[in-house]
Parts: sequence; structure tokens; C-alpha cells
Amino acid sequence: MIDDALHALHHAEKAVVDAQGNPGSGEFQRAFQKLQLAKEQIKKHQNDELDPEERHHLDLAAEQAIHLHETLESLEDQGPL
Repeated sequence: MIDDALHALHHAEKAVVDAQGNPGSGEFQRAFQKLQLAKEQIKKHQNDELDPEERHHLDLAAEQAIHLHETLESLEDQGPL
């Protein structure tokens, strides 16, 4: 049920890693867009009736999205090297 959110988060995580390895490129914008999509997917499921395991996975995904957002903010603050 929450597979779409987890899948989107996985793609966002990969994009953030790519952006870290390629500062100043279009990778940052792609990572930001993928993270926004993942956050939307997670939010979409926040009020769903989920079993405890799915709820736990969704909560972990929401926490990971926060960390990815913080990473992107840090990259943005650093600017191009």
C-alpha cells in the first residue's frame, strides 16, 4: 500500500547521493524534485489505515525524508566548490 512512497523515497535518496558527488550540477535540482515527490507520497499515506508494520515503515520514510531535506539544504548552503 505504501510501496509508491517507499519507491519514491528510494529514488530521492539516490538523487541526493548523486547531487553530493556532483555539486553545482543539475543533480541538485533533480534531487530536490524527487524529494518533493517522495514527501508528497509519504504525506498522502499519513492518514491511511495501515497495519503496524506499514505505519512503522512510513514513519521511518518520513524521518529519512527530513534527513534528505537537511542534506540538500547543506549542499545548497555550500554552493559550487
